[in-house]
Amino acid sequence: MRKWRLIGCTAFVLVTAVVLAVAATLLPDNPYQRFQQLDGTIYGNDRWSYERIHFDPRPIDVAIVGDSKSLIGLSAVEIERRLAEHGKQVSVANMSLEGAGRNVQWIFVQELLKTKRPSVIVLAVNEQPHPWGHDSFRYIAPASEVWREASYGLHDAKKNLMYLPFRQLRLFAAKIFPGFLGLQDRFDAARYAATPTGFPDRHKNQAGEWIDLRQTSPREKLLREADQYAGEFGKHSKLPPAVRAVTDADDRIYTELIARAAAEHGVKLLFVYQPAFYHFGPITNRRFYEALGPLQDNSDLADRDTLFYDWSHVNTGGATIVSDRVADALAKMLR
Repeated sequence: MRKWRLIGCTAFVLVTAVVLAVAATLLPDNPYQRFQQLDGTIYGNDRWSYERIHFDPRPIDVAIVGDSKSLIGLSAVEIERRLAEHGKQVSVANMSLEGAGRNVQWIFVQELLKTKRPSVIVLAVNEQPHPWGHDSFRYIAPASEVWREASYGLHDAKKNLMYLPFRQLRLFAAKIFPGFLGLQDRFDAARYAATPTGFPDRHKNQAGEWIDLRQTSPREKLLREADQYAGEFGKHSKLPPAVRAVTDADDRIYTELIARAAAEHGVKLLFVYQPAFYHFGPITNRRFYEALGPLQDNSDLADRDTLFYDWSHVNTGGATIVSDRVADALAKMLR
């Protein structure tokens, strides 16, 4: 009897804990505070993007979303300048974020389409699609999107769902008590105005160090790095291929969601590929992307060491070339 009573009590406690955890995920939050949680990290640009979308009255005619390659390699200022030469006066916003993962880019696109009317969204693509989600997704995605990810059975769903109740409790407290844990409920115009934007001659790396993107690296160093980091291409989980087709489908699922939302709002897509040094493709999902929009391919730059800061990122000279090419492609798409 005692054994069954113990089992019953344990089951009751576990069920209660699960019910309370699920209930916690339903707590309301302030979206602006969600996008402040990563201030001071390499993902801190997410707050600027949210503020640019919701608090800056200027239009966004062209929005760029992607990873560090597009964050460093595509200059909004240079694209605007080049488009002006084509007679196109447009406003460009680069909302790229360090790290790969299409799911977080889907979050930015959703926010963008709530308040702005872009003509084109520029999406960065890689030689091989990143199979999993972005590390920042669990912090800034609405709770409904974390549950959506779980419904797809994607690789990161488990850890993101486990974190969600704690995040919502924290954000709920911040919503009730503005300023709690440093999360503000009101737009800080002075802070926004002081946030560096424009052509990135300097960039803060993952170690928090400022690097000068105007410099080049010796070809021998770039070749060593390219060989050292070759394993970054073709990453996937250790699950059987049939299972990976479900769990490692982040890029396909969220690219399709972005394309569907863009079509509903009359927005065109432009895909942009920037190679890593001495990696010549091919772009694995080329046909998939080209079915959704034109693809601007910069594979020819892969062997030009004078255009790279490190094995994965172009320097300022490379960014100028890529940005001008993207602007030329955009000029044909903009009305």
